[in-house]
Amino acid sequence: MKTFSQIIDKLENKITETNEERVRDNGFRLPKAKITLLGQFSLIANPKISALLNIPATMDVDAKIEADLVIKNLFVQILKEENLKYDEDSGLIWIPNGSTFETLHDTNLLTVAAISPIYGILSKAIKAKEKNRILVGDAIAIFGEKLVELIVHYGGDPQYFLKD
Repeated sequence: MKTFSQIIDKLENKITETNEERVRDNGFRLPKAKITLLGQFSLIANPKISALLNIPATMDVDAKIEADLVIKNLFVQILKEENLKYDEDSGLIWIPNGSTFETLHDTNLLTVAAISPIYGILSKAIKAKEKNRILVGDAIAIFGEKLVELIVHYGGDPQYFLKD
């Protein structure tokens, strides 16, 4: 698989090509798109966090896509070419109140953001704790008291993730 930035560069090139074709055919350019990564893939796409945490690989890409259907379809196709799959259930991912987002890519054609790692981990700690016990425990070692406080605030038990 290419790095996520290479996937985004490929999408940007496809949008540019599509816009050029539309202009040649006297059509309109596609409006700027926004993709917001959520879930596990938001952690994988963040080079700083993926270097610090042992994040289990996933083929599913969870993302909120605010784009023309043409751009969404281009994105889904590029993911498929990279043996990844856009998760149509991405809208079901719980985003904690107060979550922040980090911009990973921003041009006149496309903005790509990701839920901040601490909030991505928090979502996993509260909504999928069993399958993410080790990951959240490792993240507590990195994010410390702030993550512990957020887990408690949202009704979770930080000790669950710190058991051997």
